[in-house]
Amino acid sequence: MSKARTLKAECTPEEARQQRVRHDVELRKSKKSSRLRKLRHIDPDEDAGEGVSSCSDPGALMNIVAVLASSDPNAQAAAVVALRRTLSTKEAPPIDAVLASGVLPHLVTLLKARDRPDLQFESAWALTNLAAGTTEQTELVAASEAPYALVELLRFGTEDCKEQALWALGNLAGENARCRDHVLGLSVIEPMLQLAQSTRVSMLRNMTRTLLNLARGTPPPALELVVPAVPLVQQLTYAQDEDLVSDACWTLACLTDNCRTAPELQAVVSPPTALRLVELLGHLDIAVRAPALRSLGNVCTGDVSQVLPLLDAGLMRFMDQYLRSSKKEVRVDTCYLLTAVASAGPAEVKVIVETNLVPLLLSLAHSGDFESGREAACCLAAAGRAKDASVIATLISLNIIPALVLWLDGTRADSRLLLMLISSLYNMIKHEPSPNAHANLIQLAGCRPRMEQLLDHENVRVSQAAGVFVDKHIPDDV
Repeated sequence: MSKARTLKAECTPEEARQQRVRHDVELRKSKKSSRLRKLRHIDPDEDAGEGVSSCSDPGALMNIVAVLASSDPNAQAAAVVALRRTLSTKEAPPIDAVLASGVLPHLVTLLKARDRPDLQFESAWALTNLAAGTTEQTELVAASEAPYALVELLRFGTEDCKEQALWALGNLAGENARCRDHVLGLSVIEPMLQLAQSTRVSMLRNMTRTLLNLARGTPPPALELVVPAVPLVQQLTYAQDEDLVSDACWTLACLTDNCRTAPELQAVVSPPTALRLVELLGHLDIAVRAPALRSLGNVCTGDVSQVLPLLDAGLMRFMDQYLRSSKKEVRVDTCYLLTAVASAGPAEVKVIVETNLVPLLLSLAHSGDFESGREAACCLAAAGRAKDASVIATLISLNIIPALVLWLDGTRADSRLLLMLISSLYNMIKHEPSPNAHANLIQLAGCRPRMEQLLDHENVRVSQAAGVFVDKHIPDDV
């Protein structure tokens, strides 16, 4: 039986990953301003000067639109440059005014001017910055004919035009799931993959960023639409440029976040790529290590055949330093990975014990921040469900029972974790060497009052499990 199925009774992959999706949303929100600066195409050497001031004026803006609608290519060139310069200002570009002017159809027309790549480039640049605005502004661009024309520019434009079109499409895809799916529906992956032969680092960076935007979001994209890009993404994990490696690893992390079966996981992260991700855990840059860790945590939710090669490759040698990381998200993802490893079976729990990670997990469960403590408790609960009396005896000797009982709290733990904890405590009683040997230790840790509080839990499965446990497994005379 795969480990994903083993986890299913108390913790479905969907429930576990929903928490990680919420964490990702919070993380992206905290970095929103820096992300927007990165996505807008601002030329620091460009002197906006007269073009910006004139184009910012409502009357002048309408005049620009009129020129763009004309049949004079030279006048159009000056007008689109002025418009692009206006949208390239560092602070508060007038995106609303530009969109309200009705300029979008004219920019789309310029994108199709194959005999004037300068017009195509400037129009794509303007659309890039329009698509870097608010959700409402970006959705207006997505609802126009611009995405179709940008994909065509990817196919037939000059290299400069292709790169700028790629940037614009990346902005559209990165806004939300609706925009992302719209871009994916235009068969954008195939022309993007043709750009992988470019020698431009900036082109490759834009391509990987766009692939990442196409891979993430809630609800997730249809896996079959993104899978054609997976071989390239796997290849990019070997790139020399750290930005490329980071975005490639995050793309794999996002895709594996939404894999539901071991075959799906292997389709996204092949065995050689999984080993490469283990290597990247030793990378100097946390921007590479963090997504490699996230991806490996997801891979470990597959079956045992996917976990064992990672252990053989030395996965566990990194876990001590990762559990001690000053970054909360790293500690949380490390606990998540170890939970998946512990769920693989008793042999894998032994590896965690032999690597001396249990004391660190106990420390997090007792005194870590809430998120790290919760994930550490989840890992300890998974370990406590090992179907091996010697493993259980070792865990009890390491004093994990108090940590499990500590989190047996309906005000702190969600239903998923509560069910895992009850299951773990039950398994310890099942493997006790003599009657009440482990039950007494559980009761001495203060289990009964916590279980009794769970009798009124809003989740029926939790209240029933707590009732059965109290009735059958805690002796009254302790």
